[in-house]
Amino acid sequence: MHIEPTRTKASQPLSPCRPWHQNPLRIATLDPRPRKQWRSSLSCSKLSIVHAQSKTTVSPDSSPRRSRAEVVAGQLEDEILGGHLAVGTHLGRRAELMDRFGISPTIANEALRILRDSGLVSVRPGNRGGIFVASQPPQIRLGATDFWFTEGGPAPGDLFEARVHLETVLTPIAFDRATTEDVTSMRTELSRMERAVDPCDFFVAVMQVHRTMVTAARVPVLDSMHQAIVALLTARLTRAVFVPGYEEVLRHSVFVHVAMVDAIAERNREAFDKAIVLHSADLVREGKRACE
Repeated sequence: MHIEPTRTKASQPLSPCRPWHQNPLRIATLDPRPRKQWRSSLSCSKLSIVHAQSKTTVSPDSSPRRSRAEVVAGQLEDEILGGHLAVGTHLGRRAELMDRFGISPTIANEALRILRDSGLVSVRPGNRGGIFVASQPPQIRLGATDFWFTEGGPAPGDLFEARVHLETVLTPIAFDRATTEDVTSMRTELSRMERAVDPCDFFVAVMQVHRTMVTAARVPVLDSMHQAIVALLTARLTRAVFVPGYEEVLRHSVFVHVAMVDAIAERNREAFDKAIVLHSADLVREGKRACE
C-alpha cells in the first residue's frame, strides 16, 4: 500500500520569527552578480561557520571594499563569536586595541563603531571602563546569517546536520520522481525565497524549498523525519540577523536553488549535478554552539 507523505502547502508556510531589525534586501533578478556596490563591515565566512581566531595583527584582505577598520572589527567579531565569550566579558581598552593592531585612534574608533552597530560590544568610560561584550553571541552562523534558538531539545547544530543529510539523500531521488505538480510547488517556494526581505523569512523560505524537494522524493518515513526537523528549527528560532555583505551571498543562494529546480523540471541530469555541486559547497560543515 502506498502511503502519501504529508505535504507542506506552499500557501501556508511555517511562521518565522520576527527579525531583530529589518534589512533592505530586494532580489529582483536571478543574476548572481551584485547590481550595486554594497558596504561591507564585519568579517564573515560567506559559506561556512565562523571559527575563533587568535591573531593580534591585521591580516591582509583580498576584498578591496573592506577598510582596515572593517578588517579589525572582523577579527574582533571572530574572537567574540568563535570564543563563545559571555556578555560582559572585558576585551580591553581603546588604547590597548590600538597597540595590539597597530592602528590609529581614527581607525580604532571606526572599528568600535562597526561592532557597536552590530550589537556585539559596548564601550564604557571611566577607571573601570573599556570595551565589553554587549550581547549573547549567535549559536549558528549559516551562510551570511546569524541564528539564535531557544534552549532545550537537540542542539541546533545537530538539527542542521540531520537536515542536510536527509536533503543530500532525497534531493537526487526527487530528480527522478518529481511530478509537474511537485515542480509547481518548488517554484512557488522559490518565489517566496526571492521576495524575502528579512533573515527569518529567507531562512524559512529556503527550508520550504527543500521541503518540496523532499516530498517529491516520496519516501514517507524520511519525509516525516525531515518535516519534524524543519518544524523544530522553525519553532525554536528566536532571532536571525544578516551579517554585513549578505546580499551577494543570498543572491548566490537563490541562483543555485533556481538552477536545481530548473534541472529537475527539465530532467537535465548534467545541469542538476552541477547545481548540486554548487549547493554542496554552501552547506553547513560544522555546528557552532555558542550558548551551551
